[in-house]
Amino acid sequence: MSVLARVGFVARGVAFGVIGGLLVWAAYTHDPEKSAGLDQALVRLRDAPAGPVLLMVVAVGLVCFGAFNVGKAWHLKEV
Repeated sequence: MSVLARVGFVARGVAFGVIGGLLVWAAYTHDPEKSAGLDQALVRLRDAPAGPVLLMVVAVGLVCFGAFNVGKAWHLKEV
């Protein structure tokens, strides 16, 4: 369970880091059209060199994060 949590939190941090990078880039270039949400961040990650591999790693991490939260909720329901 703790492995799922660690992998999930790292993947979530990477996804939010990409979003933060997009926001910083939009602020630096003074172009609000360049800021985007998680969907655009994942599209830009996909278009990067080695993007499909990075996208797969982030996807697996987010699945681990979801599985951890389901397990946590299940445990809290029983307690």
